[in-house]
Amino acid sequence: MRVLVAGAGPAGLAFAAQSAAAGARVTVVEREQEGTLPAWTASVQTRTLDALGLGGLGAFHGHRGIRVGERAWTVPGVAERRVVSGGRLVGALRDRCARAGVTFRWDTGFEDLPEGIERTVDLVVGADGARSAVRARWADTFAPRITHGSRHRLLVRVAGTLAPQALVGLRDTPVVAWAQGDAAVVEVGDRAYQANLARRSPIELAGRVALALDGLLDAPVVSATPMGRTATVMCRQAGQGNVLLVGDAACATWDAEGRGADRALRDGVGLAGVLTQLQHVRGTMNAWRVLAGERHRERHSAGQEALRWAESLGTAADHHDVAAVAAMLDQRWPTRQAATHAA
Repeated sequence: MRVLVAGAGPAGLAFAAQSAAAGARVTVVEREQEGTLPAWTASVQTRTLDALGLGGLGAFHGHRGIRVGERAWTVPGVAERRVVSGGRLVGALRDRCARAGVTFRWDTGFEDLPEGIERTVDLVVGADGARSAVRARWADTFAPRITHGSRHRLLVRVAGTLAPQALVGLRDTPVVAWAQGDAAVVEVGDRAYQANLARRSPIELAGRVALALDGLLDAPVVSATPMGRTATVMCRQAGQGNVLLVGDAACATWDAEGRGADRALRDGVGLAGVLTQLQHVRGTMNAWRVLAGERHRERHSAGQEALRWAESLGTAADHHDVAAVAAMLDQRWPTRQAATHAA
């Protein structure tokens, strides 16, 4: 079976590695150059990594920390997860793909491929992220519904390792941040962003973000990169003809807590399992449309609820409303416990 995968991210690589190991002839096209690795950090369930044979990857954690100014809490009972750098995760998946015989075409996005490419293979898998070129080519079929949030996001790298933490800074530039590993996603309201962070040089931007997070991070800020506004995507269906969407291409939700990679990996593993079991494109298409449809509707509903909560938390931070911030934290993490440090 000939399979074309668009996108060498978690979903595409997980699918490619699993399906090629089961005998499919898989080619992956990726718009980035060979050797380019992502800078984000992910929180991945241990069982997801185990399914890919990557159980030893990353650092184990079983709780989340919360900091608001000088106050700190821990949240017990978080599902067993590992904090994994995007570079290590993607690198390990690429190695698995290479061992399974996957062919890569680098510096080639799906948008660079000719019309009708789907007729030259048995199956096309669109795993090229929230701005999917596969989805764009068949936009009328997939009919994506895109919802934009109101807050700006920045990817902040630090010189050190951070435990999973939710951080609320109430200084001149109020921020809400989601930190783990060597990175944090920082969310800023439009007014504060335009007044204090927009149109700054990379060095100045990093310095201003460091001031906003002063006292909250356990490691110095190295860089800060704008990521645009929060956006969610939900498609009307996950497949048509012999073209399927997985990961953020099909359903992108609020991912600031770093769980987007886990969902993408599960999509890739799940689709590969269906294809391996059925060994038939039409059967795989029908089964995946049902399975993915249910999964994505649940994911999108939960993601929309989480996004509304995060935007409300950010609004409370913008107004320096400590009581409202505490109420929002109680709503999401009612079991949080006071701690000397949010380790």
